[in-house]
Amino acid sequence: MSKDTLLKLDFGLSEEVKFLNLLRLHLKDTNIKSSKTTNNFCCVDFDIVNEDNNKKIVLELKSRTIDLNKKPSFLIACKKLYKIKMEYENNFCLLIWSDIYKNVFYLIYNDELLKSPHSVICGQDCFFIDKNKCFSGVDGLITTIKTLLNY
Repeated sequence: MSKDTLLKLDFGLSEEVKFLNLLRLHLKDTNIKSSKTTNNFCCVDFDIVNEDNNKKIVLELKSRTIDLNKKPSFLIACKKLYKIKMEYENNFCLLIWSDIYKNVFYLIYNDELLKSPHSVICGQDCFFIDKNKCFSGVDGLITTIKTLLNY
């Protein structure tokens, strides 16, 4: 594995820890528990569970070093979305893009995303998700999580 790849993995993992801590901070007064998925090959990053009703959702976080406000669309690997479709068809999955500028964009996975434009980027087939289909902000994300979990 190249040094560049290792640095990207390290960045992604550290951003996941920060994001998990942010979720926990915003959900601390609830019975909603968040955890990092434990399978290294899982297509999502987080499990979120309402302990009052055992309802579960999953989250996939895409962390970026670029200012997402300046982008018209967000990238996600085609194979990741197809895996989410197969593995989580009975659960809601929130796709989240965040950056080092504290921007957060999100949307609920739906099969229409599989019709998004796609192209090969750095050797990987990626969908371009239109930013106009996404919502933004941490407060809205937390409200969406609570709503999906019937909290």
